[in-house]
Amino acid sequence: MSLHKISSMVERLRIPIASMNCNRTAPLIGRLTGKPVLVGAARAVGARAATIIGMRIVFMSAGAWLTVGTITIQALIWGFTDDALQDWVSLCAFGKNRDASKAYSTAAIQYRALKGALNEVGVRA
Repeated sequence: MSLHKISSMVERLRIPIASMNCNRTAPLIGRLTGKPVLVGAARAVGARAATIIGMRIVFMSAGAWLTVGTITIQALIWGFTDDALQDWVSLCAFGKNRDASKAYSTAAIQYRALKGALNEVGVRA
């Protein structure tokens, strides 16, 4: 059946389409077909569909908030954790921890550590 035929049938029954909802659809099917089994089926399917749609909304909303929380936690971890290059800068000849026991003693050791730090952060050296 086309949408035009359905809307003309509804107009003949004097039920405006805008006012139809789950409670009005089942009596409309009953008047169109005259079969009470179809009316009960329409009510059951309508109630089940409303439940499924409601649960989808709840779970999609929960999933969205879970995603936002996960991204926020990851951003905080990235912001407060030093990576290999930051560690290298603090231990190099011009860094804040250049006097520490782990600081680089020669330029060759410092250069090898720089290449390793660059590789670790994803830059090819």
